[in-house]
Amino acid sequence: MSAQKSLADDVERIDGNVNGLFAKVSDLADRVEELEEENERLREELQEAKNDAELAVAVAGETSDRARADGGPTKVKRAELLSRNEVVRQAITTAGKGGAVTAGDVVDMARPETNLHHRTVHDAWDKLVSRWGSIRVQERDDAANRLVVDRDDLEDELVRLVDDDLSDTQLAEELHRGRT
Repeated sequence: MSAQKSLADDVERIDGNVNGLFAKVSDLADRVEELEEENERLREELQEAKNDAELAVAVAGETSDRARADGGPTKVKRAELLSRNEVVRQAITTAGKGGAVTAGDVVDMARPETNLHHRTVHDAWDKLVSRWGSIRVQERDDAANRLVVDRDDLEDELVRLVDDDLSDTQLAEELHRGRT
């Protein structure tokens, strides 16, 4: 009998353990279900946040790689084009031997379509100076530095670019007449 009692005790103990494990497994299954629901809710919130961020970037006018969402130029590129075109145009069309433009001039030319800052214009000038040997920044004591170019130093390719940009084929012709 003692073997039966011992066996009955073992069965009762195992049954108690199984019941305890069943309760824990049931609790775990409920918790997994809760976590899956929370995960789905968080995924939906993340997707909403991504959609909001994409909309904000589009409204701001630039994509994450700094290109404008509408395909137009960035502020630095706009400052670069305005500066380049104006300094070359002045060098060819004015009576002096060159052209010059200040950051303030470029900021004014960009308005009202684009609100430029002097730092943006100076960043654009750095790009122009590194690309074109004829263009340089003239530093002045009054801190009104200027982008300058001498008419005689203008590269033909630079003049053609400005010509195309301004739709003015007379610039290249006028430069060549002045050089001959």
